[in-house]
Amino acid sequence: MPSPSPMSGTKAGETKPKVYAFVNGSGPMGYFGAAIAEDGTVLPAGHCSSAPFWARHDMGADGHCTWKHDVYAAHYPNGFEVEWVDDVEAHPVLWPIIEALNSQPSPSETETGER
Repeated sequence: MPSPSPMSGTKAGETKPKVYAFVNGSGPMGYFGAAIAEDGTVLPAGHCSSAPFWARHDMGADGHCTWKHDVYAAHYPNGFEVEWVDDVEAHPVLWPIIEALNSQPSPSETETGER
């Protein structure tokens, strides 16, 4: 496990809430990074990277780069831990969060009452 970032506010041996960063798809422009807090909040930290390796770096989850940590700190001002997730569907915490988010109606469905 990488050392916690000094910017995250996490000290060794201390447990802080997690931010899960992952690749949420790809297309002609690259790989789309996303971040979800452990409380289920989708964080405004999206990023398009040229490769999954760079997505991990660009999302501030490689233990060296602190990109996006300002976004994470806005949600968790008392510190956080960033966990990179390679296999989203196999993750015991992140996957249920994503399933719950996907089961909620979208804003347009809420306005029209359609689903």
